[in-house]
Amino acid sequence: MNKKKEFFSKNNFRIGGHRGSPKKFRENSIKSFYRAIDDGASFIELDLRLTSDSRIVINHDDNINNLKIKETDYKTLFSQNSELLLFETVINDIMPHIFLDIEIKTDDAAVPAVKMLKDKIREDQFIITSFLESVIQAVSSENDKITTGLLIEEYPETSLKELMSRNKASYILPWDKITDTKMLNEAFSENIPLIIWTVDEIQRAEFLTNQPAVRAIISNVPEKMIFLQK
Repeated sequence: MNKKKEFFSKNNFRIGGHRGSPKKFRENSIKSFYRAIDDGASFIELDLRLTSDSRIVINHDDNINNLKIKETDYKTLFSQNSELLLFETVINDIMPHIFLDIEIKTDDAAVPAVKMLKDKIREDQFIITSFLESVIQAVSSENDKITTGLLIEEYPETSLKELMSRNKASYILPWDKITDTKMLNEAFSENIPLIIWTVDEIQRAEFLTNQPAVRAIISNVPEKMIFLQK
């Protein structure tokens, strides 16, 4: 098997904490990440954005209290959210303890993130994902050893195989709401590994665990799902 795919293998079903453990602590915060680790999640998903002074921060939305992140410096943003994390803090404090699913939200954060990761951690300690094909392509161009995954929230007009091929992605990450039997069968027949988000119902999670194309799920309640890990 390609070494880039070993973490999400057929024999090791994984449960990821969506922005940590957001039902217990503020999402994308250090407390949320550590709680997901303590709860037994095998990986954590988090979101990267770039500030106006070129700091990479962990935040899902494009603003904090109506201040646009890309137009605001880190110090000002931190004054609005004292739990706002820098990516460098995550690399130093969180990444040594758990695998990371690093979602890059904007094009401008792609290359800086890859450069920050270079020489600090091994490529097999994380995956970079994005909804933006341009981000996935930029990451692969910067470092083709990095595992990448394309997020989708609408049923694709093209085949999953075509999406994988044109982006040189290792995984497709579909929203659970669009992940139907047709997609699961297509992924299985084309040998396309899937990571499904966001799955919070145990019955649904159990069903996905038994789908051969599904390698992992991402959940807001990872502590309820860890019994499914293999």
